[in-house]
Order: sequence, then structure tokens, then C-alpha cells
Amino acid sequence: MSISPWSLLLTLLATFVRAEEAAAAVAEEATPKAHISFSKEVAPIFVNKCQTCHNAEKAKGGFRVDTFELLMKAGESKEAAIVPRDPTRSKIYQLITTTDPDDRMPQKDDPLPPTQIALIKDWIQQGAEFDRETRSEPLSAYVVSAAKVTTPAVYGYAPPILALAFDAAGQELAASGYGEVTFWDPMRGKLVRRIGGSPARIQALAYNRDGSMLAVCGGTPGLAGELAVLSCAANFQKRVLATASDLVLDGKFSPDGTRLASAGSDNSIRIYQMPFGRQELVIQQHADWVTAIAFSHDGKRLASASRDRSCRIFDVATGELEATYLGHEGPALSVMFTPDDKLVCSAGRDRKIHIWDVKEAKKTHEISDAEGEILQLAANAKRLFSCSTDKIVRAYDFRWEKKGVFAGHKDWVYALALDPAHNRLATGAFDGQVRLWDVESGELIKAFSAVPGLENVRKGED
Repeated sequence: MSISPWSLLLTLLATFVRAEEAAAAVAEEATPKAHISFSKEVAPIFVNKCQTCHNAEKAKGGFRVDTFELLMKAGESKEAAIVPRDPTRSKIYQLITTTDPDDRMPQKDDPLPPTQIALIKDWIQQGAEFDRETRSEPLSAYVVSAAKVTTPAVYGYAPPILALAFDAAGQELAASGYGEVTFWDPMRGKLVRRIGGSPARIQALAYNRDGSMLAVCGGTPGLAGELAVLSCAANFQKRVLATASDLVLDGKFSPDGTRLASAGSDNSIRIYQMPFGRQELVIQQHADWVTAIAFSHDGKRLASASRDRSCRIFDVATGELEATYLGHEGPALSVMFTPDDKLVCSAGRDRKIHIWDVKEAKKTHEISDAEGEILQLAANAKRLFSCSTDKIVRAYDFRWEKKGVFAGHKDWVYALALDPAHNRLATGAFDGQVRLWDVESGELIKAFSAVPGLENVRKGED
């Protein structure tokens, strides 16, 4: 039986390819793999893909991955989660590689891509080494995205104003930008300075009592979060207190300035001692993002709002849960105490302001005249203010009667900031516009775009 030249050629080519593949496999085995960093390469996978179900709040299967110390402990199965130098005996590796959909991790999500599975396997094979100092440190505290933010010298678009804050004297207004904080003369609508080096999205800004520090909270959605403090007395020198795997959503200084609390998409609240920034407490009582926090005026309690539709009150000194309010019909997005600290006001996606008592967390009043989601609340000694996706800012007294409507924004209003020194209110919208109002009369004082290069685009708008 004769063999055609083409068949012979194909046979020879196949033999050559197999030989090349075998040689490549031998070379790969002979070449040492680069050392894998747990904190920079492996931890982000666990934080982003596993921590939602395996944390202090849930701990499915009795297993947690929120610290390296807990990651190395067995769950309810009693099987070792990680066996250094032996991936096949490591329960985690078994679960991320199994083809059984009932066992495969992560559940309710796509399987890990082959590159991430290989990375975990190689890390285990190398000895599952830990490259940080403290094994009990939260993984989210050092998982940082490699994404870079390039802030434009002159904006060709208007980024949303998600956060505003007046300095102690009311002379400057800090506003969120893309990877920067901008500072404005609010009466003239003029840019004073720009401080870069911040995350892509800034979710919250807060000055301490004397205006010497500005807390900056934000991140890159789904990738990284950051809590930082700018020292206003030291040429706005930046100090990062914590990083996370997703957004830091809010930050507030205590009334006396000795503490800074933060809230984030890791479902936790963290309290830091100031001015040194040492973490004092971690509170993990919510089952979803903690969207907002507020200190009581005496500084003894902290209220929280969450995407899990609950609001809670904690003892600041101990972190102990004191009360839980479950009256919201959707995610709660903002929270604050009334001036006498006897009531809490909370609002969110259900378009209502809920007023409830501190001791028993029972609703006493409800305000439901907003036609959109209520994104933020603010208050002075006389008035409660709300802003909404219906583009309106509303004012109420503490008998819950409407006292004013601040209209004129052309887009969703995200940010509120009060200037007690001059009785003014600043409001910021998704289209980059900021408006300055007289609190008593409700009259518009100034409207401008808080966007470098676009400051005068909307000059004179009403």
C-alpha cells in the first residue's frame, strides 16, 4: 500500500510538533517560576472572589479568608485549606478546580480564570509563603489596584461632583474630581488649588473640627479603595490610612477630632485614632456595603446606613451594637443624628426620610415627598436638608415641616455641604455643577462648574 506525499508530509509535521511540545514542557519544568507575592498577586483574588461569602458576617462552611491567619485554618470539613507545597491536598485548590457545580468555588459567580488558578497553585507549590508582617491584618488593608489615574490638566468633560466640604472658616470649598481634590472660592466660583494623587472616584470629603485635616475617601470601583488624610497645615501632604479591594464610601471625623471613621464596600466600619491614624476598631455587623456613617454630636455613638436595607447604632468606644433599624424598603444611602442626638434620620432608594428614635430604633415620623432616590442628608441646628435624583434639594425643620426647595440643578444632586460660619449651603450634581445658596432665604448666590478648565461654562445659569 503506497503512501501519498501529502500524508507523509502531514505525518512528519505532526511528529515535529509533538517533539517541539515535549521539549517546551521539559524546558518549562526546568525553568524556575518567578517568586509569587501573596499580598500583591494572590490576596486580591481571595478578596475579590471569596471574601463576600467567607468573612466575619457569613463564614460559609465555617471558613474565612479575610486575614491570612484565618485563610490557613480549616473550615467545618476539618480539611486543611492550604497545604504548603501540595496543591492537590489543599482544600481551596480542590474547590476552585472541581467540575462539580455544587462544590465549585466561587459559587454564584464565574469560575476563576485559568491564569488565577495557576497563580494560586504555583504559590502553594512554592510553600504558601506570607510576605507581610502581621498575619491577623485584614487582606483588604493591603490589596491595592495597579490601575493608574491620569488627571487631565484641563477637563474636556464634567466629572460628577460626588462630594463637597467647606473648610472651618467657610472660605474654601473642597470638591471631588477625577483623581484629585479641587479647592474653590465659592463666592467667585474660582479655582484656588488642585491636589492630585487621589483615586479615580472620590466618594466623600470631610474636614476635622479645626480644618487642619481633610479626609478623602474613594477608589476605583471593583478594583481598589483608599482612605487618606490631607494635612492642610503641611501643604496638603497626603497620608494613606488604609487601602481596600473596592470603594471606601464614606468617612467622618468625630466632633472632637480624635477619631476618624470610615465605611466601605467590604461591609465594614473602621475607626482610627487621630492624628496618628492607628486603627482602633473594626465593626462588621452589616451584610452588604456600608454606604454612610455619622457620629452623634456628643461623639459617643456612630450611626450607619447600608445597602442591606438596615441602619445601625454602635458604641464608639467598644464597637458594641446598640440598635438596629429595619424600616427601609430599599438600600439606605445616608444617615445622621438630629441636633439633640435623640433621633436618627436615614434615607435612600425608597425615596423616604425615616426618622427613628435612638434607644428602640422605632420609627416616629416619615417624609415622603421626594420623587427620586435620596442620596444624601445634611443638617445644621435648625434645618434638615436632602438631595435627590429628582434634581431637587429640600429643607425641613425638626418638626418635619418643609421649609424650602432649592431648585435649578439640571442633573442628579449627589453632594451637600453646609457652611455654618456664613449660613450657606453648597450642592453638587452629576453634571459637575455646584450651586451656593443662602440657607434662610433659599436664594441662589452663585452657580459654577467645579471642573478645571470648565469653570465658566455654566456661568450665570439659574
